[in-house]
Amino acid sequence: MYDNEEIKSENGEALEVAICDITNGYTIIYTGSLSSAPVDFFILDGQINSNKRRTPWTSSDFNESILTSREDKPSSLISVKNNQFYLKCGVCSVKNLVVTDNSCWTKFKTFCLGAKITAENVLHEFGMIGEAVSEPFNVYDKRGKGTKKHHPPSEKDEVWRLDRIKKDGPIHKKLSLFKEISEDGIQNVGEFREALHQKGRTALKMYLGMTNSEKTWNQIESHLMEGVVDVPTNYDPTFQANFHFMETGQGNFNQNVEFIQENQNFQTIGELGPNSNVNNDLPEDLRSQLNVDIPPSPLGHMKLGA
Repeated sequence: MYDNEEIKSENGEALEVAICDITNGYTIIYTGSLSSAPVDFFILDGQINSNKRRTPWTSSDFNESILTSREDKPSSLISVKNNQFYLKCGVCSVKNLVVTDNSCWTKFKTFCLGAKITAENVLHEFGMIGEAVSEPFNVYDKRGKGTKKHHPPSEKDEVWRLDRIKKDGPIHKKLSLFKEISEDGIQNVGEFREALHQKGRTALKMYLGMTNSEKTWNQIESHLMEGVVDVPTNYDPTFQANFHFMETGQGNFNQNVEFIQENQNFQTIGELGPNSNVNNDLPEDLRSQLNVDIPPSPLGHMKLGA
């Protein structure tokens, strides 16, 4: 996310926070005064919940990790249009919670969102109530939003939207001079994928001067093919064929496939399925890619342990 943007959950909806009874399987506390208690939010140093920590964080760690704004930043590090968040039946929906600064100045360059009940009357009645800490997340400077990378990229996205390709950098410039796919060079993600399918990764890596940059190339290729169930790109580059998929059903099968082999003048269109002739005629490495289950994105939430 970027500074001065609202904090939301991974699915783009409002963040939800619940208070739970840890002695009863983390069940939400729906009734009683605790179920309507006020909740305060803080921005914490991402180090508190880093995977490099060897021990779980404590209440002392929570308090010591609370961040305030930098000296050259006049506003508070965390801003809300409505300062009061109250639980309702043990749950509250957190809206209009904004981080006003980027996280690049911290050691791990990440923040965590922390939630805590500080009302003295509630603490007096119930004693210690555990805090909640989110997973670490990056907050970027909004001035860099114009060069944001897209996940997953679309066919029409500029090629510099891919990881490890800097706008107007050396890789971007070399791709723009690659005229074998388009007279204007490789300008977008779709053209890059087409070049990869036609020429193969070895030829493209040599063209880009990346034969000894396997890690960088793998990051570029992984992002390039993100969200695509398509022909594997490690086939023999001498076999030059294009595969285009048009989904017509809900599953991995019940799809139409258009198979065009460039050095022969024919085209076959058929239905993919377990008994399909087209499916049997496809190369073995392509058939192995068709039955792929894509797991749903996890929906994140925080809990307050009571």
